[in-house]
Amino acid sequence: MIHPTTTRPMSRLKIAMWLAAAALLLAPAVAMRFTTEVVWTASDFAFAAILLFGSLTAFELVSRRTPAMAWRLAIGATLLGAVLLVWVNAAVGIDGSEDNPVNLVFYAIAAASLVVAGVLAIKAPRR
Repeated sequence: MIHPTTTRPMSRLKIAMWLAAAALLLAPAVAMRFTTEVVWTASDFAFAAILLFGSLTAFELVSRRTPAMAWRLAIGATLLGAVLLVWVNAAVGIDGSEDNPVNLVFYAIAAASLVVAGVLAIKAPRR
């Protein structure tokens, strides 16, 4: 029997998710070495890191609440959709440029999807 204070080892899928997020964050840094078309500032890297690692941390915390794979997939898909919506909207804007005020609606949609993920986490069957 595992002692209650003993942590369970991370699964290969979780390790792959964290490594994929790190690779996504490192890709622009590598691209900046080879081309002048990619220009990220420190704040761009900070924004991406908070977005990627924050969403993965939220997924980790929420997925521990339920053993059901269907609930984990629903919560993960919701978080992924919110992350992609925010990333695209911040990068180039969905309606015109990123400075267009209409794009604020898409941030509201992303926030609503995070609320849905939270509700799913609350309603999910417990372990």
